[in-house]
Amino acid sequence: MPVLSVAHREELVARLLHATRGIAYVAQLDRETGRLSDLAIAECARAQELLPLAPGSSFGAALEAAIPPEDQQARLRAFQSGRREVQTRVRCTDQEGTTHWLHEEAIVEGTHVVGVLSVLPTVPPTIEPLVRPEPEPAAPRPRSLRTLAKPTTSGELERALDEKQFTLAYQFQLRPAERMLVGAEVFVRWRHPSQGLLFPGRFLQKAEESGLIIPLGTWVIEAAFAQQQAWLQRGYSIPLSINLAVNQVTSPHFAEQLPAAPLSLELPESALALHGKALVPHLTALKERDFTLGLDNAGLTPLPESLLEQLPLSYVKLSRTIVQDLDSPENQQRAEALAAQAREHNLQLVADGVETSAQATWLQERGYPVLQGYLYSRPLAAEALEEIIRSGSYQLP
Repeated sequence: MPVLSVAHREELVARLLHATRGIAYVAQLDRETGRLSDLAIAECARAQELLPLAPGSSFGAALEAAIPPEDQQARLRAFQSGRREVQTRVRCTDQEGTTHWLHEEAIVEGTHVVGVLSVLPTVPPTIEPLVRPEPEPAAPRPRSLRTLAKPTTSGELERALDEKQFTLAYQFQLRPAERMLVGAEVFVRWRHPSQGLLFPGRFLQKAEESGLIIPLGTWVIEAAFAQQQAWLQRGYSIPLSINLAVNQVTSPHFAEQLPAAPLSLELPESALALHGKALVPHLTALKERDFTLGLDNAGLTPLPESLLEQLPLSYVKLSRTIVQDLDSPENQQRAEALAAQAREHNLQLVADGVETSAQATWLQERGYPVLQGYLYSRPLAAEALEEIIRSGSYQLP
């Protein structure tokens, strides 16, 4: 059977993502060893958050390294079973040293495998992989993959806020040409009491739908400011940037409710298409409270010149979607157009999602001095970031 084409992989992965919040993959199966190789990963950032990926390492190698040998052997036996539909349950140690239980569902077609990995909400009674028995000849064969992750409820989010179950992670930003760390972006995490560490994709949509994004967003800003002040007292000045949701910005009196903090607040570019000039007074109110304002996920759509002239922005951040496909002439044009527009309006440039040295070089040559991404660092706990700053131990490729 021929190797899956890129187009075929993308089609399969797109279908998987409609049915799961896990990590979807497409791979080649070595039937002699049971190992999976040539993995194409959907939701790459989520995969990197779950596994301790070093710059340039493959997902498959990182997965094997994160799973204990006895669990890995059991997983290999499942893929050597000859079944078309395979399930496994194995342990996995994430980037922070926390052990999770992974549930894997895969469909094997010849030497092709498509599957989903998701984090189990509770510890299973056994680590031995489950192999689904073949159905009776007359029974219909299930063809959909599903995740065991439970949907988030607004009640859970309210309790999480009351019980302070949220925590922050920080991904630093650099000026590689000057070998200088210039700041960090703040990410929120949820230490769920039964499901373990949850990333924003698992709860932010529900927070926005329920209106809880307002108190959650305020907590993030206050917690980031408190951490920034703690660092400052220890002699470390670290500029921090935080993403905002549109309904946070447009909430009545949002700016007045925030602490006067030397933070950068970022609004997604998509908000401009939805709200346009209606955002100007809200952003102006934030600017008057000395927040630095940036436009996140920029470059995907042209920015109206008249609107840019009215918005009190200090910088624009090139979308990771563009950065991760810079081989595309269309995305190269988008990046260059955004850089030209930023220079015209005296806006600073940042690029997000940098994962290779080639991307970093291309972006710097076209006027993006500040870079951020897994090439340099994954999001870190506050203590880990402080240690890097204290020791100067971050390495540039």
